[in-house]
Amino acid sequence: MCGFDPLHRHHAKQPVKRPATSIMSPSATPKISVLIADDAKEDRFLLKSAITDHAPRFQIVGEVIDGAELKDYLSGHGKYADRGRHPLPDLLFLDLRMPGMDGFEVLEWLQQHRHPRLKIVVRTDSAGFAYKSEALALGASHFFAKQSTMDELAKMVSGLQREMLDDEENKSKRPAEKKHRPGTSSAG
Repeated sequence: MCGFDPLHRHHAKQPVKRPATSIMSPSATPKISVLIADDAKEDRFLLKSAITDHAPRFQIVGEVIDGAELKDYLSGHGKYADRGRHPLPDLLFLDLRMPGMDGFEVLEWLQQHRHPRLKIVVRTDSAGFAYKSEALALGASHFFAKQSTMDELAKMVSGLQREMLDDEENKSKRPAEKKHRPGTSSAG
């Protein structure tokens, strides 16, 4: 009687099976899309390096070098019309001092053209740090001086990633909490 026993085989495999969500790896979870707006090639390179090394949930979806190009990207105009190739970002790193339309003009434009999911991180050289309160008043979420060391840059991007993940987790819990507060709960 060494016949095939489908129930036995099923039970033998069950402990080996694991749901895909049992171990959360950075690649198994949704990415946080990032757009970089900075005219300085070296600053973009350093920021991208820090993101790659210290914020694995961030996915850079684009880079622009001035405010006019950023406006086109966010509006989906011209070469940015294809949202499959140029998705709206969750996070924008914005340099204040760019040629043409600068970061302040971008912040003012964004006041008129809402992007409710967009978190804006302003980065500028130390001379621009005097404009922190103005940038925050115009809708920036954070304001940082451009870091002089990779360690400071790494701390900034990993901290922002942690904050955005916490924000997402809190947003996902809110609807569930509302569902668990029915008006007709039974009390003892």
